[in-house]
Amino acid sequence: MTRCGVPKKTAVPVHTDVRFDGADLLDRIGDARGELHFVRCTFVGTMADDIDLTGSRFEDCDLTKAKFDDSDLVRTAWVACRGEGPTFVGSDLTDATFERCELTGAVFTKAEVAGSTWTDCKLMAANFRDRKGLGWNLATTVLMYADLHGVTLDGRTLRGLDLTEADLTDADFSRSVFEECRLSRASWTNARFESADLRGADLGPLETLEQLAALKGAVLNEHQARAVVNALGIRVVGSDGSGPGEPA
Repeated sequence: MTRCGVPKKTAVPVHTDVRFDGADLLDRIGDARGELHFVRCTFVGTMADDIDLTGSRFEDCDLTKAKFDDSDLVRTAWVACRGEGPTFVGSDLTDATFERCELTGAVFTKAEVAGSTWTDCKLMAANFRDRKGLGWNLATTVLMYADLHGVTLDGRTLRGLDLTEADLTDADFSRSVFEECRLSRASWTNARFESADLRGADLGPLETLEQLAALKGAVLNEHQARAVVNALGIRVVGSDGSGPGEPA
């Protein structure tokens, strides 16, 4: 107790260079719950499901095949973590932060992601299908081949996202501004781009009517508009009969 009668805050337990590979994390940490700090630990194949790790920090950890399913991961911080195939199915990632992480094939289906932030990450082939919660933020992150079916990212500025060949079916990007983003060969059937500013996005080849229909109401630059016209097989000519780039 302090002089004022306020309990002294207990130091956060720190696990450094520990191998939890293949173990049940609850068996290894005993009665510890809530805020923990893991530094350079390996969680290869670790079972960390249905556990309260609220406020915990994972730094430079290997999460290969780790299972954090149905866990309380509110306000957790994941810094420079890596690994293939970790799962966070049904977990609560409210206000969690992911920074400089490389997680290939990570599964976040049915996870609560409200208020979460993802910065400078590589999430190749990640699965965010049926995730819950609004107000999550993505910046300078690679999401190539990711499943973002039905994602809602409307009314915000999206910077440095690589969505090459991602599944954006039924996604809502209304009123969003794209800056230095890539959407090449992404599937955006039934996606919404009303009033979205796509001038800072690489749309790649426009090959299907579904792609073109989704762009209705979007703001495009001259090059993109020309690509849309060409995709529709329309030839634009001036009043004097000259076409684009042809002298009068």
